[in-house]
Amino acid sequence: MRINSCLEMTAPSCKAIIQYGPRKGKPCIPSNEVDSQGYCKKHQRQKEYDILIAQGKHLCRKFFRGCNSEVSDNEKIQIIIHKSLQ
Repeated sequence: MRINSCLEMTAPSCKAIIQYGPRKGKPCIPSNEVDSQGYCKKHQRQKEYDILIAQGKHLCRKFFRGCNSEVSDNEKIQIIIHKSLQ
C-alpha cells in the first residue's frame, strides 16, 4: 500500500477490468502485489492478451480458455479443433 499526500492509504490496483459480478466494469483490487506492468498474479493472461492486441495480432476467441492460436486478417472463418473438444 502507498500513502498519498492526503495521508490516505490506497491499495494498488491491477489494470484488468472485472468482467462479471457486482464489481463489473471496475478495476481489479488485487490481494497480492502488482507487477511492473500493472497486473496482479491472477491477471497474467490478461497482460499477455493486452500485449498481443497492442502488437496488432488477432487471437482465437478461445484465448482465455488456453488457446494460443493466431487468426490471420484474411481468414473469414476460423476452424480450430481444440484438444478439449475432441
